[in-house]
Amino acid sequence: MNDSACLISFSEDSDDSQDDTVVPFITLVRNRNVLPPSEFVNSIAKENLKNCHNLVFLLWLLNSSVHLSHEFVRSNRPFLLFSNCYSVSASHNYEEYLQIWPQSTKMAGGVANSFEVSVFPQALQFTELDQFHMDQLTLQYTQQFGHILNSYSLISSRKSSRYLTANLRALLRSYVHDMLFDLFFKWKSWGQITGKGFGLVSFSSLVGRFWNSYMSLQFDDSLQSFASTLNCKSDGKNFKQQPETDFSGCKSWRIRYGVWIDTVNGIMLLVNGVNGEGIGVVPAQGLDLTPQNVEQNISKLLLFVNMCLIECLSWELNDKTKTGLYIRGE
Repeated sequence: MNDSACLISFSEDSDDSQDDTVVPFITLVRNRNVLPPSEFVNSIAKENLKNCHNLVFLLWLLNSSVHLSHEFVRSNRPFLLFSNCYSVSASHNYEEYLQIWPQSTKMAGGVANSFEVSVFPQALQFTELDQFHMDQLTLQYTQQFGHILNSYSLISSRKSSRYLTANLRALLRSYVHDMLFDLFFKWKSWGQITGKGFGLVSFSSLVGRFWNSYMSLQFDDSLQSFASTLNCKSDGKNFKQQPETDFSGCKSWRIRYGVWIDTVNGIMLLVNGVNGEGIGVVPAQGLDLTPQNVEQNISKLLLFVNMCLIECLSWELNDKTKTGLYIRGE
């Protein structure tokens, strides 16, 4: 991370009394057009897709010059995700939950503005409620993803397909389990401290909801079958056919996530689905599973899965979601 870069925060209550060596926080949430940049939004051919702010933001992160880092810092509002679930006016914009740093790069003809974004949302980073060394745990997972993807390229083709299917599936499921457990623990602790407790069904139910309603993972099946599976995530009663509208009039669609891997040709596709306005299935990113791309592939995969975690929690913890796992306590 560039130490000279100023930290972007989405807090409205920045502390003016803090040490003057700390760069003042910049509030972006007021202006939806700041991120993603308008030139990226205008480059999207599908007009109806532009209405889905969070998906456009995710596409920008995956397909632009944004530097994806694994930076862990102490954020100023790590529990914004939780508190937003109590706010009638909460927008649940993805950028609210990420650490984002602006950067300027000198280029011929002028200075180009770019951004650095940590693939780990603020709620997973250092907080006052930490019981787990998440920086160490995520580092271990990152190293394990690298080991699997590097080993895949070295194994003979006859065995590589089974190797990648078995190991990547197990590692992704383990990663989701541990990240959700950390967030679940913080959610319970935050609720006890603030007195905003919910009646929790069970942690296992939350994990089940994630895989049943938000994320699809398929190996070596047809793309048509994969797209059909992803679309089916919205067929249940838990997904409304019309978007909710927040205080600023922005439509908020539920986004589905899918990871499709062709183990024979070494291709991974990150795909999203949106029910509504005829958006359907949207290819987000194609990754070539070659050794030289391992670091980039890990960062994009982790960002993709982490944003699916945010998508799941922002709906499942929301007291407006009558079919969710949580019922507001008396």
